[in-house]
Amino acid sequence: MKEQRLELSYLKHSIIVMLLFFSINIQAQKIQVFDEERNPLTGVLVYSDDKKISDYTDNNGIVSFENIDENTFLNFYYLGYKQLRIGYSDILKNDNTVLLVPVNNALEEVIIIGRNNQFLEDIIPETKVISTKDIQVTESKSTADALMMSGSVFVQKTQFGGGSPVLRGFEANRVLLVLDGIRMNNAIYRNGHLQNSITVDNFSLKRIEVIFGAGSLNYGSDAIGGVIHFKTKDPVFNIINGKYKLRYSSAANEKTGYMAFNYGADKVSNLFIFSASSFGDLRAGNRRPKDYPDFGKRKEYVEIIDGIDSIVTNKDFNIQIGTGYYQYNLLNKTAVKLKKNTLLTLNFQYSNTGDIPRYDFLTEKNDGKFKYAEWYYGPQKRFLGSIRFDFENSNTFYDNATIIAATQKINEDRIYRKYRNEWKNFNLERLIVSSISADFKKYIRSNHNHELVYGMDLQHNDLGSSANRMNVKTGEEDFNILTRYPSGLVYNFRYGAYLQYVFGEKDYPVQVNLGSRIEHNNIKVKYQQSNLIDWPEEYTTGVQNKNTSYA
Repeated sequence: MKEQRLELSYLKHSIIVMLLFFSINIQAQKIQVFDEERNPLTGVLVYSDDKKISDYTDNNGIVSFENIDENTFLNFYYLGYKQLRIGYSDILKNDNTVLLVPVNNALEEVIIIGRNNQFLEDIIPETKVISTKDIQVTESKSTADALMMSGSVFVQKTQFGGGSPVLRGFEANRVLLVLDGIRMNNAIYRNGHLQNSITVDNFSLKRIEVIFGAGSLNYGSDAIGGVIHFKTKDPVFNIINGKYKLRYSSAANEKTGYMAFNYGADKVSNLFIFSASSFGDLRAGNRRPKDYPDFGKRKEYVEIIDGIDSIVTNKDFNIQIGTGYYQYNLLNKTAVKLKKNTLLTLNFQYSNTGDIPRYDFLTEKNDGKFKYAEWYYGPQKRFLGSIRFDFENSNTFYDNATIIAATQKINEDRIYRKYRNEWKNFNLERLIVSSISADFKKYIRSNHNHELVYGMDLQHNDLGSSANRMNVKTGEEDFNILTRYPSGLVYNFRYGAYLQYVFGEKDYPVQVNLGSRIEHNNIKVKYQQSNLIDWPEEYTTGVQNKNTSYA
């Protein structure tokens, strides 16, 4: 009996010692990340080489892992800081702390804004470059998310499938979106929020360049807030390779697939990229601020039951009913070396989405009742085709030149129906945009510290705007409703020219940047006869407005 008591006592003490050791071991696997001034860094991505363990640091710069082998190497990634790869054994020797060092030359890109290929040091306003690696590491769901997760751009969202970037307090048509040197802004870019950045495939991006300052000289008045330039990947010569990626995310039941194939010979190369994503309804986190216990909860939603709009209680209020959508994208680029110093690039892109619910409207209530039973953007389609010539041939007029001709076709739909209203409204916009731009650069001196940049651009918009409503019970259609834009004709033609002189020595703190621009806008609109509004005669025959501006 005494031996049994001794054995039990020994076993008891052994278990206590093991538990204490295990507890200490778990506690030792907390890692705290600081900057060089010993301030904790929030949101640092920490992951192992095999990606089997991965997490972000919290508000105190702490990340916790379980059962890490001392031979494991961890990677620490944070925008604006040098990426660090370090063994866990070395972290233990440093009292479980890690220091990240800022990147002093974070903006080392040689070329910045695509059309005139200006050097980074020639760009006076603050500039941010978001690389392919930045986008890949953050696992951005869309291009809008890539901008938001860069930490440099505020992105306003009214639905999961969207994102409207804000620069220096400016938004929508005050911020210029450029894709491969081609203006995305067009006649239907308005004062409200614009979700068009999601139509650019984040898998096809080479980098995103953000200029936090007025770019009106080179691009026109819609660049007053800043410029966001999306640059897609280019085909590579003398290389044949392919890539693919599959991704699943439980937060929105996301299923994404991506494939790319590059065929490159000596004179010709082609790059093909395809991606497709399907998103379910987004799941909110379960932890909420004490002062806002209902923040993000979707307690009820509208569902049609037996032909009647009915309010249904959400079984899981963390599921945000009315956020899911799908999207697929295509890109095909062909590059041809015509001569030693001449490159031809053919660029074709296509993007299409499913119906994208407008979540803020679907949750809006008046007097405790939902305002809308349905509100969504119809399939948003974007096609772009362009031909680009790049010349590097020193002569009297230029040393470098770029000419781009492009056509874009854009479809945008808005469909909505108010709660317990039989009529569903449709606003349909069909837009064709044609454009051409030419940019030239001439170095005045051989050391390139004096340069003259000049060019021109023109854009033509042809918009067709229609509207109708349909009775969801009888199928009856009514076309006698007001369109979003003039129904008869919307014609917009704009052209501009600019001249810029840049002088600056590398070792001299002052840079001279002088420039001038002239721009002309011509818009003509016409309304169809409608019983809804008795338009004046000049509205039905056509109203024209012209404007010339100088800067």
